[in-house]
Amino acid sequence: MNQHIEAATQHAISNLHEDAHDISLPQDLSEIEAGPVNRLSVSWKAQDELHMGHFLTWTGPADNSHEFRMLQALAHTEIPVPEIITAGTSGHRSVMLGAQVEGDSVASMLESAGMRWEISTIAFAFSRLLARIHSLDWTKVAPWLEDPESIPEDIVDVQVEEAFQWREANADYVPDEWSSFVQKTTAWLDLRRPVEVSLCICHGQFHPRNIFAVDEDITAVVNWQKARVTDASVDLAMLPVWLNEVGLSAEDAELFAQAVNGSYLQSSPRGLGNTPYYSVAIPFDQLLDRLLDSENPPEPEELARLKETVERAMALAGRVPWKNR
Repeated sequence: MNQHIEAATQHAISNLHEDAHDISLPQDLSEIEAGPVNRLSVSWKAQDELHMGHFLTWTGPADNSHEFRMLQALAHTEIPVPEIITAGTSGHRSVMLGAQVEGDSVASMLESAGMRWEISTIAFAFSRLLARIHSLDWTKVAPWLEDPESIPEDIVDVQVEEAFQWREANADYVPDEWSSFVQKTTAWLDLRRPVEVSLCICHGQFHPRNIFAVDEDITAVVNWQKARVTDASVDLAMLPVWLNEVGLSAEDAELFAQAVNGSYLQSSPRGLGNTPYYSVAIPFDQLLDRLLDSENPPEPEELARLKETVERAMALAGRVPWKNR
């Protein structure tokens, strides 16, 4: 992976300066691989002058046109997004280089929070930002994402049905020892298909690592690769998993999650009634995808972790706070 990140970054700098050479990335690229968003310093020579650039960077699929288009559209809204300086590709990966932003990621702020009131304060800013994103009129901001004339329930129905068709088409190819679990989980999801929906633009990866802030002021939202128009529940469905990745204790994670859900429901007219469905569907599809990956076979520990996430989401589905309007 590191060689693709380095090559993509060099490609990005070449796009910035056609005659760039002696491109150097002084930091350990394993840091870029470990996290979705990082700060990166790059030096290069062009026209006999030494240049140094300091960027906010994140990796994604080779085709980053969707994210470029989203960032261009969002730049005309009140949602803070980074200015994209340049981008580069190598193999199946791309690297986006954006202008530096103030502050730290919400993930870093949670890791360093010493008081529980700090966790609550961060949660309120985090949730209010999400409510602002969900309040955008997607038919004006990003009308290409779905047919503006379609009924909201029809849009989500099509998305859900396509997901079930994908699961059914691939169920026979999973290892035999996983067949029973796949069938059981698919049946569980089938009984909980979304009925009433709250359609809006969803970020798709509203991970604390993708949100930057100074105190209570959000300065940037990055990593819009999976943005789409869908049910609002999608953006908070994986929050417990992401908080575990950040390293919060169970008590602090519970405090943050409750504050986020409560503040969001006070700030937004959107409903979160489909959280149980998406909190299972998203990690389950990730598990299936990894089971089917013959080019990069998963480690048993990764599969066990994803299975545990799915099982825990099913067990706690009834405890997730929501409301519908």
